[in-house]
Order: sequence, then structure tokens, then C-alpha cells
Amino acid sequence: MRKPPTYEEVSEEIGAIYPVLYRAFEAATAKAKDYFVRQGRPIDWQLYPDLVRYEAKVLLVEAGHDAQYEMEELSRNGLMAVFSGYPTRIRKADNGTVPLPGNSQPYMLHLNQQAWLSLFGERKWNLMALWDTTPLGLLGSIRLALTASATKASVENYWIETIPHPAAAQQPPTTPGDGQTEIEREDIDIGPAASEEDERADEGK
Repeated sequence: MRKPPTYEEVSEEIGAIYPVLYRAFEAATAKAKDYFVRQGRPIDWQLYPDLVRYEAKVLLVEAGHDAQYEMEELSRNGLMAVFSGYPTRIRKADNGTVPLPGNSQPYMLHLNQQAWLSLFGERKWNLMALWDTTPLGLLGSIRLALTASATKASVENYWIETIPHPAAAQQPPTTPGDGQTEIEREDIDIGPAASEEDERADEGK
């Protein structure tokens, strides 16, 4: 049985895409929120994820020409990309974790690490990128997950980690005070935000 890569190992290969994801989903969630603000209506949390996916897909396709990754076509503005050989489905988080597959067989295969083979016969692992929002409709966090197995009613992960926001990752180290020694500081994680009901049975989401 293959040993799954750690979050750190995966990040060494695809970490350059993290700022691109944050830029795309910060802009997409802001545009989706603005749609309701301009109409003077409260956010419809059923429609809102569709608007976010559409806007994010446009931005990611545009950025892909420079960031060197491929977007895959899914129905209903579903988001999937191949980052440095890692097939990655991009979904709205379900309470901070991976949404259940429900009746979607392709999504089930992806979660069970069975869906993809590379052109050279060596398959890289399937990943999940999970975006979440604040109660006000703006981006809260993006997480990366490596799933181990899934059924209709459950998903098991090897790991799930919050991707540090680029602004937090670029903060200068704090100068130690008198009598203190300088220590290495981890990037600040942005805490998970409340999520809405996921669209489990729909392949395109």
C-alpha cells in the first residue's frame, strides 16, 4: 500500500497555487455577496454557492494561463483542477470538512482515491480544496484535505489542514523582547467559518 504524502510534502509541490486560490475566492465571495446587496435582499444561501463557483471558475481559468495548471470541465460550474499532477476538486466545506458524496459516483471515486491515472501510469493523490465563508458572506478560509475513503454517509481523511492566508504567511517575524529568545512561529491559521448546507447528491458542485 502506498504511503500517503503529508500536507507539507504536498505543499512543496503545489504551494504556489495557494495565493491564487485565495485571490480567486476572495473576489468570488465578494461578488456573490454584492449580488444580493445591490438588490437589497438578504443572502440566499442556496443560490450563493452557485454564484461563488461561477465567479471563481472564471478567475481560476484566467489565472491558469500564468499559474500553469489545468481546469477540468464539470457540470453546473463544478470546480476541478490538476495542480502539479494532483487532481483537486474544489468544494464548499461542510462545517469545516469534506462534504459527503451522497449519490455522486464520480465524486465517491475521487474521495476513495480511485478516479485518476496519470499519462505515465503513476497516479498522484486526489485532493480536496474546501472554501468556507463568514456569516456575512465573505471568504473565511480555504482548507486542503487528503481523503482516505468514503461512503454515502461518511468520509475519512488522512489529513485536513487550513491553508494559511498569504497575508499571514508574509508577516515579518516578531522581534523578541528583553530576556526572550526568538522562536520559530507557525503561519497563522484562519479559523473555520460557519458553512451552509452542502449539495451532496449533485455531481457538479
